[in-house]
Amino acid sequence: MPTRNFPQNVPQAQAACSLLLKQSYTEAENSCSTKLLVAINALMSRQKFVSLLKKVGLIERKRKIDPALLVCAMLLTAACPKISDGTVNGYDVEAIAGHYNELARNRGLEEVADTAVEYHIKKPAFTELMQLCFEHMTKQAIDLHLESEEMLSILEQVSNACGRNIFDIIAYDGSYFRCHSSLNRYFPASRTAHKEGSLAVAQIGLQAGYSLRHSLFASIDITGGNAYEPDYVHFVPNTISLCDAAFTSYAQFEEAELNGAFQVSKGKTNMAAKIVKVTIDGREVKNTQGKKPKDYLRYDVSQRIELVVEAICGTSLITNSEGVVVDKIKRTIKLRAIRIKDPEKGSTWVMTNLPEAISSEAVLTLMRLRWVIERAFLNLKSHNNLRSALTKSRYLAKSMVWASLITALIKSFTIRCAEIIYNRELSTRKCNKQDQYSVELGNWSSKVITLAFNRALPGVSFKGVLQLLGKSKRNGISKPSVKNQKRSTKHHLDELQLALGCMSGNGGLLALSYKPMLKAL
Repeated sequence: MPTRNFPQNVPQAQAACSLLLKQSYTEAENSCSTKLLVAINALMSRQKFVSLLKKVGLIERKRKIDPALLVCAMLLTAACPKISDGTVNGYDVEAIAGHYNELARNRGLEEVADTAVEYHIKKPAFTELMQLCFEHMTKQAIDLHLESEEMLSILEQVSNACGRNIFDIIAYDGSYFRCHSSLNRYFPASRTAHKEGSLAVAQIGLQAGYSLRHSLFASIDITGGNAYEPDYVHFVPNTISLCDAAFTSYAQFEEAELNGAFQVSKGKTNMAAKIVKVTIDGREVKNTQGKKPKDYLRYDVSQRIELVVEAICGTSLITNSEGVVVDKIKRTIKLRAIRIKDPEKGSTWVMTNLPEAISSEAVLTLMRLRWVIERAFLNLKSHNNLRSALTKSRYLAKSMVWASLITALIKSFTIRCAEIIYNRELSTRKCNKQDQYSVELGNWSSKVITLAFNRALPGVSFKGVLQLLGKSKRNGISKPSVKNQKRSTKHHLDELQLALGCMSGNGGLLALSYKPMLKAL
């Protein structure tokens, strides 16, 4: 029988483990760069904030209200969604003014009336200031290069296979929430929203592109509910765009090609295209005469089917010297179509213009990673107060959206810094819950928000917040079940690395659905 070395004195063993843990944390703090411990100050310097104020025209004359504290008050309101019932956001003038006066009182500044706060936050210049703050802080966060080694390794492997320097993978999608019906002319609602009743005749749309490399929103457009989502896809050269079925059109693939970008999106079951090549279970099928793409959807689900199709993506007009159209030429594009089994809609296609050097397993795993932006939207609505805006001011409604985005950026940036320093993966949901409900550990979001805008109280440091998050046992990632583990982002990244490592296209499981269920997050 094998012997096992159990500790004879349990309290002494626990004390020894605690000492070792404390020593490892101390070594981690000492080994990390000083730059990372004060990284929050790099997001928005005092000089940059003053320059933004000058740009929007908010410091033309002396004011009683401190603009930096007013921005902090908006962000603190976004960081505390528990003040509403969960169906609408917690923004109201009284709450924002309360946060501002509390910040001013603690810093020995003059308190102001609610009407003064309302007057300033409804200004178009304040909305522009919030947008500029988000854009600048996003750029600064990207420039700090806090990417994970796993993502950098994936991008390197994809670059080697494509023959290009692919530097990012961006997921695109839109999210919508209702606003006051009086704003219908600025934010018209979609046709579906009109069917829900009179309360939803106005909608704000958030068209976003989420960078998987930097784990933040790389592009944001605020629209109405009736916006055409494909118009807000920004094809950046040497990037891969991940889109859902609403973005699938041959003209859009042509635009991606012209911009030197790649796209992966869910296709349509009845796509009209000419079959160029058919591969079933790794073997090319010679006899494809008279076949249409939809015919291959009826094949057995255990078979792996990939098509190369040629589709018409547009028409070019040829004119003479007098400007008269003399001929029309149809433009075509070659795409890959990989069959998948959608749990809701049955068999369908995943379309891409990626080269065949990228295996079908890698393409499907990339499509699964599009779900990351859905989780980012869920984080915005659950923990950063991105909910229905009931204000009648269109500028305040936009400021609410920018406040939620800035708050989410600061929080995720702080959590990422804690992960790097303490070399452990943290749960965003648990860190946010600790911030909202834990009285004994303190509210850490208010500290990092005031630190980011150089309005923190004496004694408050970014290092202290990182210690609070990094050393807490409550914030770690729990071991998921086997079912949920296959739906996690880390599992999909591991799958993608495996598929890119093989590159033969002969292995992998295509029976997995590319879209996890939201209830399992």
